Amino acid sequence: MPNPPALLTRRAICAAPLLGAGLAVVRLAHAGDHGFETVFHFPAGEAPDVRPLISADGSQRWMNIATVQRAWRIPLSGALGGVHSFAVQKFSYYSHFILAGNGLAYANTGNSGDHHAGTVSRWQTPKGHPIEELYRFDDAGQQGLQPTGGLIEGFDGALYGTTRNGGARQAGTVFRITLAGELTTLYHFNAFQDGHEGGYAPAKGVTKGLDGNYYGVTELGGDLDSGTVYRLTPDGVLTILHLFGDNATGRLPRGGLTLAPDGLFYGLATNGGEHFCGCIYSISHAGEYKVLHSFLPSEGSSPVDYLFAMPDGTLYGTCAGGGAFGQGTAFRFRPWRPDKVEVLHHFAGNTTEGGNPMAGFELAPNGYLYSSTHGGGLNGGGTLFRIRP
Repeated sequence: MPNPPALLTRRAICAAPLLGAGLAVVRLAHAGDHGFETVFHFPAGEAPDVRPLISADGSQRWMNIATVQRAWRIPLSGALGGVHSFAVQKFSYYSHFILAGNGLAYANTGNSGDHHAGTVSRWQTPKGHPIEELYRFDDAGQQGLQPTGGLIEGFDGALYGTTRNGGARQAGTVFRITLAGELTTLYHFNAFQDGHEGGYAPAKGVTKGLDGNYYGVTELGGDLDSGTVYRLTPDGVLTILHLFGDNATGRLPRGGLTLAPDGLFYGLATNGGEHFCGCIYSISHAGEYKVLHSFLPSEGSSPVDYLFAMPDGTLYGTCAGGGAFGQGTAFRFRPWRPDKVEVLHHFAGNTTEGGNPMAGFELAPNGYLYSSTHGGGLNGGGTLFRIRP
């Protein structure tokens, strides 16, 4: 059995070519609750929906994040600093970046210029190098289309990810790609396998388990076309662990799985729950599924990304809607207190701060959790914000 993966370890990337200082206007906004601050305002049209990843260049810390148009490198403080704050060439539908063991950063794109099948791309580090394509999916889609769910570094040092569409049955795939760019399709999803219980449209990539296997969710499929949770062995054998079904137990999960220190996976169902606003659930490696909390409209609605697990097991996440202003929330959840979600911030969606956060969190060395909002902010292009755990 492979050694258990290290939990809660995410690092990021460094620099890229100058596109023009001053593209974004920075305005630090103090909201007062739980140390919430808006640290960066994106230009109109950027609309980030992924978390930033944190990197270091000497004594300087950076946020590295992709928007629907570009990838950015921004000081952790959010303050513009000449050549130190800029964006790089245009891509569309980036996932978040990861830093692989070879010191290079990797992400995938669902859309890249005039190429709509998607790519796996890498960003050279420590600085000054452009993003380059490592692998380009074929427009015919036999190996998958639109790999928008993010990548992980697997037990064997290769990268693992999912495509939402394409594959032999046009239902999405799980793939493995070496750091040299050799891609293998491990599994082709099929909505009509196993008595119409197959999943399709995989969401947010895969997560390493403690048993040497990979775990993930599909947004669609299953008996009621409400999504599934699956386990995949390294050689491509898939087992469905859970079928999402009625509203009470959650439906249409668009967020991935987080392996917490207690050995359970935690996830977010985007729809359903007792109040039809989504829910938080846990699932074991063996497939024991439990709804832990159904969101009230006042707590938020439509959670769509990963939860972030702190070493003590506390979980942090965002909801894209709901809350006091209908613009989303940032929340904290302790699994041993399932009756309560603590709302850390209600987004107003105005020019001071953003709205509709669609990304999970990244923990920085300064002790703050960082994430992004899809809209709002000074320029209407979304923001980066931080919050104190």
